[in-house]
Amino acid sequence: MNDLLDRIAVNTFDDYDPAVVVDAANALLPRGKESVLAEVEEYVREFRPGKETSGILWLLRALFDVSPPLHFPPIQLGRLSVPVPPDPLALPRFPIMLVADVPLLLVRGYDLAGAPQPFGGELAFVRDHAVFRKTPVTPDASVAEARFLRDWMMAYGASPAGDELEFIRMQIGRLRKSAG
Repeated sequence: MNDLLDRIAVNTFDDYDPAVVVDAANALLPRGKESVLAEVEEYVREFRPGKETSGILWLLRALFDVSPPLHFPPIQLGRLSVPVPPDPLALPRFPIMLVADVPLLLVRGYDLAGAPQPFGGELAFVRDHAVFRKTPVTPDASVAEARFLRDWMMAYGASPAGDELEFIRMQIGRLRKSAG
C-alpha cells in the first residue's frame, strides 16, 4: 500500500498524470472507505517535512463524492495559479475537475505562503461528509477536452487561458499514452 501512496503523493502539478490517479483509485476501491481512510491517515502521519504529498489530495477528490450544498474545502497550500470559481459548487472537487471520469488538475501550482495545510482537516471532512465511489474510475479521454471546456465555461463564465488549456491537453495526452 505504501508504494501505491508513494506513487500518488508525488503526482503533482506540471508532471501530473491523471492515469496515476485513476490507477490508484481503482486499486483502492475494493478496500472500502474506512480502510482507505485509515491507510491514508497512517501514511500522512509518517511523512516527513519536505516530502511531497499533495497528490494524496487529488486522489481523495477522485475517490469521494460530495453532494450540494457541500463542496470539498479549499486546499491551503498557498496562492493558487488558478482561482477557485466564484461559485465553489460549480467545481466541487477543486482543484480537481472530474470530466468524463478523467481527474484533471486545474492548477499548475501554489505559491507557498507559510506551512502547507495538515491533512487532518481534509480527512475529517471526507470521513464526515463524503461518499466513497461505488464504481471504478473509467475515464473517457475522447470527450474529456470538450467537457472540460464546457464545465470551465460554466464555472468561470469565460474560456480558459491558452496556457491552461495546454496544461489540460498535456494531462489528457498522458492519459491516452498510458491507456494505449
